[in-house]
Amino acid sequence: MNELLTYHRPAHFAFETAIQEGYLSANRADPHYAGHYMYMGTNAIGVDQFKHIDTRQYLARTKGRYE
Repeated sequence: MNELLTYHRPAHFAFETAIQEGYLSANRADPHYAGHYMYMGTNAIGVDQFKHIDTRQYLARTKGRYE
């Protein structure tokens, strides 16, 4: 799932993009609330990688949404 990370961009840009595209949420009640995730970098195919701060599990991006 986690292809080799090739670069890091400023984390706030990665989070803003993920929220705008519906992958993460700005709503604290949402299970995909951005405040529960860390930006880990961007992989070789250009997908931003996020990891949950408690479970340490990466979000899997499928059909335009992380799961």
